[in-house]
Amino acid sequence: MKQITSMDLFFLIKEFEMLKNQRIDNFYKSDDNFYIKIYVKNKGNRFFVFKIGTCCFIDDNKDGCDSSFPENFVLYLRKYLNNSYITDIKQVESERIIDFKIEKKENDDICCYHLMFEMFAKGNVILCDDNYIIKNSLIKRKYKDRAIMVSDKYELPPKKDFSIFNMDYDYFMKKTCETRTEIVKFIATEFGFGGKYAEEVCIRSGIEKGIYTNNINQDIAKKLICSAIELTKIQIKPFGVIDDNDDKLINDFIPYLFKSFSDKKLIEFETFNELIKAYYSQHIKAIDKKQTDYENKMKSLNVRLLKQMEQLKSIEDEIEFETNKGNLIYSNYALVEDIIKNINLTLKEKGSDFLKEKIKESDKLKKIIKKLDLKEQSVNVEL
Repeated sequence: MKQITSMDLFFLIKEFEMLKNQRIDNFYKSDDNFYIKIYVKNKGNRFFVFKIGTCCFIDDNKDGCDSSFPENFVLYLRKYLNNSYITDIKQVESERIIDFKIEKKENDDICCYHLMFEMFAKGNVILCDDNYIIKNSLIKRKYKDRAIMVSDKYELPPKKDFSIFNMDYDYFMKKTCETRTEIVKFIATEFGFGGKYAEEVCIRSGIEKGIYTNNINQDIAKKLICSAIELTKIQIKPFGVIDDNDDKLINDFIPYLFKSFSDKKLIEFETFNELIKAYYSQHIKAIDKKQTDYENKMKSLNVRLLKQMEQLKSIEDEIEFETNKGNLIYSNYALVEDIIKNINLTLKEKGSDFLKEKIKESDKLKKIIKKLDLKEQSVNVEL
């Protein structure tokens, strides 16, 4: 499953404009899904869906959300932000972070908040005040270079020196001289574009993607930077990339027609948001199915394991019983041998009737010999 890149988020947020100046009615969370219920004028309820650490999109409903027992963080957001208004939505620099600026009237004052959605690592939702002091968060976490803790200043991850918002020519030339890697990989990582956008930059600039950075001259650098800037200005006209073996499966998503995808099977979508929603929904359903199949398989294996454990316990009990019986016989070997010897001798000299009568008359023998089967040539004794 593909991750949303900084560039994907750059285009996606353009379509989130519809949520500006709209009212927040509620918050929900279920498993790894976080929802904001937003009333959009003349359109009704919409849900901002944040699949924590994976993706985000706008949906008409919150399918699959069990909100019977809301978490403390959800209750906290309801207390502070229900009936508030979203005044701005923006991407934070070139990070995979969304900043919802929210205002709410409290008494005669307007209080401002920032609800931050982090789409890297395991993801997080963080509520800050107007000065970006953390009031609460879904996950409290300390990193090597920053912390997400109540009352701390919200800090960004270490900033990239080069990004889609900072196409610095001098820095580009400096970094290419310091490294030796394929230019397509350099653009993907240093620009933060991701692989598919990096390949598109190379194709649109007419530069071979396999050329090494230490071979880049000023002319090539200018062409690459111009192409990168061009990508950010193309009008959104999204396409899903269809799987070669399954026409119903979307393998990737692009905000407009890529020259590098000219040989791919594509399907056009009305909005990038609808495409993102379709892509992640189908893959999450596939993951859920795999998870269900896995759980059913594990359930079957656990039932089989339980039966085998019961059988093993039965065998172990039988082994223990027979071992104890053998040990008891061994410790009373002389007595058992003497009983068998006397039984055989009496049978030979006096006959079976005499033997049976002798056992009946002797309290000692009756206590030890519990059963005598001459036909089967067996004797049961109690030791």
